[in-house]
Amino acid sequence: MYSNPKLISLRNALRRVGILRAIQTSPLYRMINQGYESRFDAAMMDSLEPGQCVFDIGANVGYYTKKFADRVGPTGSVHAFEPVPASAAMISELVPTRPWIYVHQCAIADEPGELVMEVGADSTSPTNKVMIGKAEAAEAVLITSVETIDSMATKVGLPAAIKIDVEGYELHVIKGGCMTLTDPALRHVFVEVHFSLLERRGLPNAPAEIQRHLIESGFQVVFTDFSHIHAHRV
Repeated sequence: MYSNPKLISLRNALRRVGILRAIQTSPLYRMINQGYESRFDAAMMDSLEPGQCVFDIGANVGYYTKKFADRVGPTGSVHAFEPVPASAAMISELVPTRPWIYVHQCAIADEPGELVMEVGADSTSPTNKVMIGKAEAAEAVLITSVETIDSMATKVGLPAAIKIDVEGYELHVIKGGCMTLTDPALRHVFVEVHFSLLERRGLPNAPAEIQRHLIESGFQVVFTDFSHIHAHRV
């Protein structure tokens, strides 16, 4: 439903004239959507079992990395992918007490190469992102270590679950995982869809394309709310 191109066009039009913001800040909207991210959170945690391997793509400072690690336990593994050095360093602080966390200071994209990140004054901000046009943030950081889901799965093993939160770069991440996405070992994929950032990247129909990629890879796709996808293996 939420990835319907007509609905996306309407949503983007409402955003441009400021109506969407007014709707999202209204008491009725907050009541209907109350706890929306908690449903996404619960779906992720319920999908995990001890001993599993998890990819946390766009891990930021490790909020979900820690939760995943506690869920899968020492017989499992959590691979946290975070390109911004300050954020990756904060995740590394979790490793002494949870040595089954592996921190990869790299970006995940559709192909290896280089990316430029927009990094805010708070270098650990969750809104750091791959640059869109001219940098609007405090600084631009060149990331020379860029991997794909497929390349990392080859190096560290296939994950049972993947979480993707990459501030409007989610379609590129998905496109770099074609082999991994079709492997039956991968049971769950969780994606935060950033509609406004995808539109700014010139990809207004990316939510529908993300959904198509996941369905063609053998997943059943549901939106847990207005901006979060849970894809689980049929």
